[in-house]
Amino acid sequence: MSGDAPVHDDQDMQVPPKKGSRRGPVELGSITVSHVNISTVIRVSLMLYLVFLAVIVVAAMLLWVAADQTGVLTSIDKSVRSLFSLKEFVLHASAVAEYTSAGGAVLAVAGTLANVVAALIYNLIADIVGGVSVRTVTIVAERTF
Repeated sequence: MSGDAPVHDDQDMQVPPKKGSRRGPVELGSITVSHVNISTVIRVSLMLYLVFLAVIVVAAMLLWVAADQTGVLTSIDKSVRSLFSLKEFVLHASAVAEYTSAGGAVLAVAGTLANVVAALIYNLIADIVGGVSVRTVTIVAERTF
């Protein structure tokens, strides 16, 4: 861990391998995460949501091209014109891409803020109960000389 989350190590202990096991002995340990760094939560959350946004925009562009090639967009245009008694209606790819990107950016910021609130709540609860304890198992490699 790079210093972002304070941890407390319990005493490590070695456990011999089970009979017939191909693995070597294992070391059991425990780590307690008692605090989450808020700036790290912001950076990781924002990057994660922006990657999701990029994937969704690229997928939407590919679907748009496929729908245009198969004539689905023309069919949608005609259906909207007849449904709302319009003389003219055309879906524009640039407008759809702009609104999708803007909506995705708003969702990325909202998701990041929600993760920050969740991290703050975790930090408050961890101060009271001591954090989350994670048990670790490390397989010890046998040395051959």
